[in-house]
Amino acid sequence: MDLNQFGVDDMRGIDKSSFFKFDKLYFPMIARFLFMALAAVILLSGAVGVMVSLVSMFTAGFLSGLFGIAASAAYAVVAVFFVRIWFELILVVFNINDALQEIKVNLRK
Repeated sequence: MDLNQFGVDDMRGIDKSSFFKFDKLYFPMIARFLFMALAAVILLSGAVGVMVSLVSMFTAGFLSGLFGIAASAAYAVVAVFFVRIWFELILVVFNINDALQEIKVNLRK
């Protein structure tokens, strides 16, 4: 694996000239991790909502608990979907930047 593409110079850390000149963009590298972390938090909150709704089903009423379960599950699915769309929209900007950089290099040849 070529570490120079990530701005890493011979495993001694981030290339400082690249880091401070914004020659390399680091967000696309960490976007997958951020998406997975947000999805995990959303799914965890959905699971907590389902558990609270299960308790509510036995204390407050069957229909209110059933509605809570359905709402929590729907929230988790829809929220993960919208977070995915949001990250894709952000990454489109970075893909446009990559394409423009390629065009710039090809024009200089």
